Amino acid sequence: MLVALCAIALIAAIAFLRSDVTDVFHRSGQAAGAFTPPAAAACDPSYSGACIPPPPPDLDCDDLAAMGISGVTVSGSDPHDLDPDGDGIACD
Repeated sequence: MLVALCAIALIAAIAFLRSDVTDVFHRSGQAAGAFTPPAAAACDPSYSGACIPPPPPDLDCDDLAAMGISGVTVSGSDPHDLDPDGDGIACD
């Protein structure tokens, strides 16, 4: 009986945490399940409009498109080289 209650509690906790992550992606404009950043990842301050983690890994425009990320602006350094023409707009 105790094992069954623990299993139910674990399933409920996983469902709750998963709904929180899905809600974050919906609020950020990204498709749920499109990208799950590492828990300790921080957003690189060189990019705005979406949370782009700092390298590694080195991301390119195809990676951002696969994650459903668009409308990113670049200021300062560009560690992922997403703005090769230097106009301040990533992947244009």
